[in-house]
Amino acid sequence: IYGTRNNIIIKCNVFNKSRIKITGSNNIIEFNENSFLDGDIFIKGNNNRILIGQNCSLKKCKLWIEDNENSIIINNNSSIEYNTQLATVEGKNIIIGEDCMLSSNIIIRTTDSHSITDLNGRRINFGGNVTIGNNNIISSNSLVTKNFLQENCIIGGIPSFIIKEKINWLRERI
Repeated sequence: IYGTRNNIIIKCNVFNKSRIKITGSNNIIEFNENSFLDGDIFIKGNNNRILIGQNCSLKKCKLWIEDNENSIIINNNSSIEYNTQLATVEGKNIIIGEDCMLSSNIIIRTTDSHSITDLNGRRINFGGNVTIGNNNIISSNSLVTKNFLQENCIIGGIPSFIIKEKINWLRERI
């Protein structure tokens, strides 16, 4: 950790082979009860926030923040499987709703992380917030770069779209 007034609040007791690297000041990372992290957190900037709700499972994932005043919020009872990256820059937010299930090999990004300009030099690829509504599934090998505020959907593809609506899911097989 490089910087001042960074605050890491851990209310769970399960971190497995995880790394946290912070370069900046006034950043907050909070893990709530019964949550699990096996992955990396990288923050480069100031006044950023990562909030992981209760009963969340993050397996082999990366949470990546660059610039200032960004946030990644994963609400209660959500799970993220292997090789998934959540990346936010330019003061944007990624918000995952409650009871969401993210499969493996997913990228959720708020921007391209570089500028694309028109021929007059004006930027045309501005970043935007990404919010996933409650009780959604993100399928494997997806690239999510926009909001999906609907609930009870399967979302997937490159770029992502709603594959199926009016669904529910259970962790256990029946």
